[in-house]
Amino acid sequence: MHVCWKFSSFALALALFAPANALATRACLSVNGGVDKTQNRCDFVRDATAFYKALDGCDTKTYLNADGKNNEPDMPECNPKTLAPVRDKSGEIVYKNTDLPEIDGPGTVAEVRKRIQELAKAAMAQGGNHQLVLYFNDHGANASADGSKKHSVCLWGMDLSVDAFRAITSNLPPELKIISIHDHCYSGGMLPALIFDKDGHPRHNSCGFSVAADDEVALPGYTPAFLDSLAKAKKNGKSITFEEAHHEAAKKYTASTPQSSSDVFLLDYYNKSLRDAQGRSTASAVANTSLHCISGTQALGDFAAITAAQKAIIRERLEELRAQTEAALKSMKINPKSSAEKVLAGLDEYDHKRKELTDAAAKATEDLTRAKNSFLRSKFPAETAKHLELVQKFKDVPDDGSEANMKKREALKKEAHDSLKALVIMMTDAVGDTKEKAKAAYEKYVADHANDAAACPGTPLPCWPADAKAVSTAADAALEAHTSITKKTPEATKRLRNLVAKSAALQHMLRNGKKAEIETYMDLVSCESTSIN
Repeated sequence: MHVCWKFSSFALALALFAPANALATRACLSVNGGVDKTQNRCDFVRDATAFYKALDGCDTKTYLNADGKNNEPDMPECNPKTLAPVRDKSGEIVYKNTDLPEIDGPGTVAEVRKRIQELAKAAMAQGGNHQLVLYFNDHGANASADGSKKHSVCLWGMDLSVDAFRAITSNLPPELKIISIHDHCYSGGMLPALIFDKDGHPRHNSCGFSVAADDEVALPGYTPAFLDSLAKAKKNGKSITFEEAHHEAAKKYTASTPQSSSDVFLLDYYNKSLRDAQGRSTASAVANTSLHCISGTQALGDFAAITAAQKAIIRERLEELRAQTEAALKSMKINPKSSAEKVLAGLDEYDHKRKELTDAAAKATEDLTRAKNSFLRSKFPAETAKHLELVQKFKDVPDDGSEANMKKREALKKEAHDSLKALVIMMTDAVGDTKEKAKAAYEKYVADHANDAAACPGTPLPCWPADAKAVSTAADAALEAHTSITKKTPEATKRLRNLVAKSAALQHMLRNGKKAEIETYMDLVSCESTSIN
């Protein structure tokens, strides 16, 4: 029998479940600064400084920004109203030094690693519940399809990969609670570092929030919305948790899909357990999912492995998901009374079509890259070989978060970057100063050498096929179609997919007695529900 419940306050349930943190010892780290001065942005500095100043209860605070206290220019001059870069009479961007009294050091990988260790030590030296709050506002990098590049936050001079972030935070005392907030592109890709260890086992006492999913770019706006929620709570004399501030920010910020670590955990469970090899929902997903009503007896009534307080939280979460799902269906003009089977089938079809178009777009990029590599190896063999050798050396150094390997990687990355800059200058001289001219030069090169076995000497990559132009034209058409569908399809589609997937995952775990998974989920919820003020 399915029963639709009415629930007591979620805040009351959390009070029963989560330990009070009135005696918490909290250390806080705020990081921003772009990759270099040309990539630094005015809103990075604004948001990171505001977060540093606004966060309450920090016994120790550290702010890392760009190149730190170096007096060299490290960011653009900003229009105070629009935050757009200021340009001189010739149209060039004017750069300046970030001169803020709050800055404690540079926003580099090495400095982040060092400061995290120092802050953890400072927090653990005092009594109470120990907390470390991390905040990153920067550029982000997506993972590559072949796994050679991991999701990363792009710090000053070098990326901090998800693996290195996991290694750094995993070496801290287990009783230290870690809460990490990521406001950058592809930021959802950093949250698994807080959920799973390097072997895929659940971590405990760490959680996080992101402005975007692991495949999404982000725009400014999330941090101001997060801090606005905190300011309103302060003004009204109320306490607010990290999860509540994130939830309020997510309602206002619609440019991407903000996520919490518990969201990512449920979506990971759904993708691994309730989708088949083709990415379509399984029969078990449909059978275990109710969009409108929760099965009380099956889901919770006989499941003694969790406490009454945990049951209250899960019930409230399921009810929230149900209400949000029905609202999302209604806003997208889908019958709110639609069955889970119908909704899942529609979303699967959408995902399948989008994947086809995304793959075609990736093929277009891959084809162009092959042509570019062929051209480079032919025109500048020595310089190209040197650059590729440096790139390979960089990849060969383990990205394990250790200080020695980070220094090696940083030095090799700089060498590779410098060699690439030299190649770019030579390429521009050879093919012209626009993307269109460059592409035309690459295509002509491939056409001229289509049947030449030596067209790509010494490279593991094949040349473009003989029908390179036809392949390029077809891929460009697919890319345009992909762009079109992205524009025509609101981000609401992805949010609806996530709502249904999270509800399906949670109901499946409950109805199938997945004790370990439920415990991991509850650990994340407890961590996310830590009070800010």
